[in-house]
Amino acid sequence: MKKDTYRNFFIRFEKVFSKFNRWIHIPMSQHKMLLVDIKKYKGKTFKLKDGTVIKKGDQIGEFHIDNLQVLDLDNSFKNVNRLLVDELNSVCLACKEDDKFKNIKAFYCFTVLYPLIGRKGFEIYEMKKNAVTYFLGFWDSTLKNVFSSNKNFKKVRKPRKCWISKNKLLTLNYKK
Repeated sequence: MKKDTYRNFFIRFEKVFSKFNRWIHIPMSQHKMLLVDIKKYKGKTFKLKDGTVIKKGDQIGEFHIDNLQVLDLDNSFKNVNRLLVDELNSVCLACKEDDKFKNIKAFYCFTVLYPLIGRKGFEIYEMKKNAVTYFLGFWDSTLKNVFSSNKNFKKVRKPRKCWISKNKLLTLNYKK
């Protein structure tokens, strides 16, 4: 199949999947690159390095990239870094001004971009090797192949789970 056929399938899939899961864009975002799934935490209690304790019932936000916004994106490090900084600044603003974000205790994501977001204050955690990890790696590489304008693909990284508390996020001054 041609790349355009895959892309058309994934575009339809992305629209339905994000609506079904009720993911929302960052309210104050200019680029609309990140989606957030606001939900209650259901895992084991754990402590982030800044002292924030995440426990069952806490409100958290899970970041997702809006793949429809990254079609043929200039995926140079400089551009991706600039977009990420803009989005994180928008999250900070939303945490201060939007009622949906005010009670969120922390944000997390699963990503292969962990080297970049680690520089933005996120804590990086290896994931256990299981079916979910392999699926996420496969999914990320499939989306990269379908949506990226870059024709040269390097070795696929395994995704990592990345966390940042809302308090830490609000204390960081992101610069472009």
